[in-house]
Amino acid sequence: MTTFWERLVSLPRQRKTPQIYVFGDSHTVALLQALAYEKRADMFKEITVLRVRKSKDGKELGDESVDQFCRRIARLKTDDYVFSAIGGNQYAIISTIKHERDFIVLDRHGNHSTAAEVVPHRALGSYIESGVRHSDGAVLRKIRAATQARLYHLSPPPPKSDNEFIRKFHETRFAAAGLGLLEPTDPAFRLACWKMQQESLSTLCADVNVKLLPPPDNAVTQDGYLGRAFYSKDVTHANRRYGEQVLRQILEVVHSRKDSGTHA
Repeated sequence: MTTFWERLVSLPRQRKTPQIYVFGDSHTVALLQALAYEKRADMFKEITVLRVRKSKDGKELGDESVDQFCRRIARLKTDDYVFSAIGGNQYAIISTIKHERDFIVLDRHGNHSTAAEVVPHRALGSYIESGVRHSDGAVLRKIRAATQARLYHLSPPPPKSDNEFIRKFHETRFAAAGLGLLEPTDPAFRLACWKMQQESLSTLCADVNVKLLPPPDNAVTQDGYLGRAFYSKDVTHANRRYGEQVLRQILEVVHSRKDSGTHA
């Protein structure tokens, strides 16, 4: 007759619950707001969201420096997860405020339909790509080198299409650059620049062995803009509802891999 301990040892081992971390800049605020929302907080208790520690306007914001976070995730295993929300606003810096000279971006096929001054796609794309590689890229490479965990990068939210909203609500950095006195750009231009940033992020992530996650489908309009229900009161960020959709997306990634037993 087998003993209790023999039966216990013979039982199949259950896989441990993976550790899940999200680490990033200001786009983590929407996720932190979702975690703090009492009605559904229990749904996301598996996820830890940490914001990069930085000095801003003489104040310390955030939880951990990049180096501190890298030390934290050094002990993670291949069944654990890290989701980066580093950077994300390179496109907005050059595409939010309308320039005094009207211009459009020439697409890859050389097509344009107006008499405005033409800026080649490659020229603008190279500018955005440089920002992505030198800022986001440096941090992503450091995180990738620090951990065995499965690493993903969260796409920043797509731009908002409502110019009246942007006129009314914008960050101090855009006000300092003239937004409020100057007009916002055509939304299509912001979307084109965001797509260029996505292309750069896709290339970067492939180079660093990181998987890029697009924005949640149900938070994006048919035209590719951020859905109106997901606006935060500024130019570039999304709100708690968007943060909740991203947390759901993260759990779908983790649980689908747990069920299938596959590895990144």
